[in-house]
Amino acid sequence: MPFGTGPYKDLALFDQWRQRVWDEESRKAWLQIALPDGSTGGGVSTSRALGPRSVYLSSWFNSLRTAFGMALYARRTRNDDLLRLASQTTELALQSPGANGAFKCIAALNKDNQPVWGAGDGSGGSTIQGYLGYDMSWTAYWLLRWREAQLPGHERILPRCQGLARFLIARQQPDGMFATFFDEAGNPLKDKAPFAIAETGPVSLFLLKLYEADRQPEYLDAAKKGLAFLEKDVLPQRKWYDFETFWSCSPRGIGFDARTGQWPANDLALGQAVAAFLQAWRVTGDRAYLGKGESLLDYLLLYQQCWTNPLLEGLTGPTMLLGGFTTQNSDAEWSDARQSQFGNILLDYYRATGKAEYLERGVAALRAQFPISPSENWAHGGYGGKAGVSSFHWGSGSGMAGIEIDEEFLHDAIVDIASGTGLGVNGLNVTKCGVGDGKIAIEINSPFPWQREPVVAFRNLRPSGSYALVVNGITLGVYQSAELEKGVAVPAKDVLSTAGALPTYSTAFDGDEDPLSEGGKWINNGLDWTRIRKHGGIAHGTQSGTNQGDRRYDDSYAHLSGFPPDQEAWAQVHIAKPDPSCHQELEILLRWTSSPHNTTGYECFARCVNDGSSYLQIVRWEGPLGKFTYLADKRGADYGLKDGDTLKASVVGNVITVSVNGVEKAQVKDDTWKMGNPGIGTFLFCDDGRGVGSNTDFGFRSFTARGLGESQRTNSGPVTPQPH
Repeated sequence: MPFGTGPYKDLALFDQWRQRVWDEESRKAWLQIALPDGSTGGGVSTSRALGPRSVYLSSWFNSLRTAFGMALYARRTRNDDLLRLASQTTELALQSPGANGAFKCIAALNKDNQPVWGAGDGSGGSTIQGYLGYDMSWTAYWLLRWREAQLPGHERILPRCQGLARFLIARQQPDGMFATFFDEAGNPLKDKAPFAIAETGPVSLFLLKLYEADRQPEYLDAAKKGLAFLEKDVLPQRKWYDFETFWSCSPRGIGFDARTGQWPANDLALGQAVAAFLQAWRVTGDRAYLGKGESLLDYLLLYQQCWTNPLLEGLTGPTMLLGGFTTQNSDAEWSDARQSQFGNILLDYYRATGKAEYLERGVAALRAQFPISPSENWAHGGYGGKAGVSSFHWGSGSGMAGIEIDEEFLHDAIVDIASGTGLGVNGLNVTKCGVGDGKIAIEINSPFPWQREPVVAFRNLRPSGSYALVVNGITLGVYQSAELEKGVAVPAKDVLSTAGALPTYSTAFDGDEDPLSEGGKWINNGLDWTRIRKHGGIAHGTQSGTNQGDRRYDDSYAHLSGFPPDQEAWAQVHIAKPDPSCHQELEILLRWTSSPHNTTGYECFARCVNDGSSYLQIVRWEGPLGKFTYLADKRGADYGLKDGDTLKASVVGNVITVSVNGVEKAQVKDDTWKMGNPGIGTFLFCDDGRGVGSNTDFGFRSFTARGLGESQRTNSGPVTPQPH
């Protein structure tokens, strides 16, 4: 199961990681770049050679792979605003300038906010001049994955990829090797070629993926020649030379090491070569490619960790680094961020072969990123603990993207029926798994509270078969194979044991209710205040907006129950029509209590405009209608809300903190209210009688609240996952 350290020490379930990584951090660090046709490109910014405002489409920090994962999540959750952001990275890749089919893979803004362009990584730092075949091929591969998923703009992708294929094939060497370093005129840099022979792997992978989409024989022929080159000149002596082998954290020259009996070897391009052989089998049906791919995968797995070295620092448990990957045969880091990419490749091999070992290793690799995030690895020099942060796209973002890519295949737990193997993926432990006599019996548990039903997926079933499913001794029903493959929701309250767990609650406000209740979860006992209702996926208020005197403060609110004093809550806001002529406010409530004529607690809110009239405030409600005290009052364009923002508030002890999109906006101390529960509220006041019609113009799309215990308040660390 995922568990965080450092700034993520309070995160456990992927539901929580998604909120932090996609809904908060990606928005906070998003960089927009004006493109030549007037459209907007963008991505989560990376700070490297061209300054702190850069977007990399490279072999290391590929923003497009991250955006692909973000887009899958956004589409699955119907988050159109987040999907539009993710699509800006595709737009950037499609419009990056170049010549003869080649294109630049770094976009940055200079001090005048004008775009400047660079080639890509290609060295320990970055390469500005010319073009890089590795970076272009890896970016084009993810463009093709975007097209395959039919995400927005997919219909415009093939021409860019076809142009790049022509460029690369025209410069392929007679022995099948692909040149990957070029000058501005597109000429291969011959002095670089001996140091990049393994980069033929990722180029071949791109061409094979393009052939799957556009059956032009020249793509397949060139890719097959590339794979033949790898078999002849790279595999026999394991000369896995790519740019990282020589120009990164462990610089060296080409030379045989007599002590170890090895040539220099790095596993970055190696991973894509493993994927290329699998892709060759997919498009040709030739099982020889699959066999060669498995043999090469066996070599890649020598880089995967099967233990956690207890002498390293900052560890939270004996399985913390299990499943992660190191990098090369002359470097020493543990759990490098490439493990997320390799996890997806392992799962692809599981789908192709049905071998449960690949499933176990793939899940372990995907989960291995989360204990080390936001860093790129652990013990970078072979000693110590958490390393530095290099990029969102080589850390938190890339790790979360790996999960999204296989979310609909893995779900929260997965069971391989053929081998009787059960694996927890997200917050679940599968402790027993038995299959026989038309029955599947599993035992699962979780140390975390669930506010939705966890989903278990089943693979390698009999075609058109049916099975009785028993979970923790409870028969859930008889399911067809197709139903089990899609995943079965397990009733958490009836089946999972979470005794002693802190309360959490999440909702997307599905359905229609007036007042908001959701099975009695939401409460408003105040007769002097108005109610919250939900309609069409939005929770909104019901004020008239035109009352005067104290009656104007009849806010709409609803709160939960059963939470400890320390608590946090966040919500994604819906603002369809920001109206500066009205006061439209959205509120997160903390330590809230209500009775017919008395309401107490802390109201943390901001105005639904994003200009100079914006404000964000923390107010203590004193009990009777209209009686309150301002604790914080922040004003200006930095303190408003816009559609899609995430408003979050927490109270720990006497400290109340409010943030928007992960950026802290206000913090105060107050000792008045010791108990109460989280909730939501809205306020509307208009002078011209338009209040009733505008309640539905602003509200909440989703909401999560969580009780905070000792593990969330201190550095003591989260629950350690158990081996499966």
